[in-house]
Amino acid sequence: MKKYRFITDCVSANGESISRMVDQAREVSFETFRRRTDWKPIAKALGYAVGSEPGLHLGDDALVRFYRSRFKGRPCYFMDWSRIEYVFA
Repeated sequence: MKKYRFITDCVSANGESISRMVDQAREVSFETFRRRTDWKPIAKALGYAVGSEPGLHLGDDALVRFYRSRFKGRPCYFMDWSRIEYVFA
């Protein structure tokens, strides 16, 4: 299965497109998000430990939420981190 790749965040994208995506979102588990997306580069960029590295892992951060939705008509997954949506499509 081809994994969804990071394409944009809410800071860089059109606000209306992000609002529509958020309005129709359904929360998913980190396990689903992990299986469906290429999440490691973003996790590393945000300072999370990946794999067997010591430290806080993205899936263990209680303040991060994961969703599936549609962005500009395309199926997507996104994570809400510090009120910033990171979109994978």
